[in-house]
Amino acid sequence: SREIGDRRGEGADLGNLGLAYSALGEVRRAVEYYEQALLISREIGDRRGEGADLGNLGLAYALLDDTKQALPLLNQSIQMHKSIQYVRGVGEAHMYRSIALVSQDVRQALAEFSKGKDICREADAADTIAEASLWFAQALAKHGHPTEAQPYAQHALAYYENIGSAHADAAKTLLAASPES
Repeated sequence: SREIGDRRGEGADLGNLGLAYSALGEVRRAVEYYEQALLISREIGDRRGEGADLGNLGLAYALLDDTKQALPLLNQSIQMHKSIQYVRGVGEAHMYRSIALVSQDVRQALAEFSKGKDICREADAADTIAEASLWFAQALAKHGHPTEAQPYAQHALAYYENIGSAHADAAKTLLAASPES
């Protein structure tokens, strides 16, 4: 993409590298790629790309327990997606925001996740709901709320088993570690 001067492609590639590193558990490295992708999206005026980059960057900071960095980025992502009427992006950003909120206020995090889930259902984004459910369950368990984590892990497990994804193992591990198993 760089060689042929395709800035949009370059930004997308950088964002995808961020997603790959995040999936490998190298979230700090993912942040570097998301930041580069965000710069390009802004440079070329790609508002949908910018909203996604803001969301991915905010989620990365949420996964790193850096709420101070995560929340402003996720709020910007919500506003960007609303401004271009990208419903799925709005829902994703609300669910990602819930992950950042777990360490501060579990009730607020649960309400935020529910809001995002409802929006994503409207956008027919079952994959996003499952993915965010797993991250949310992991955040709840990590911050001392394993019982609250169970239904989210179960939802993710059912979805991932249905599509034959290896992510089902992460949900199984979380459920096996819960106090009620």
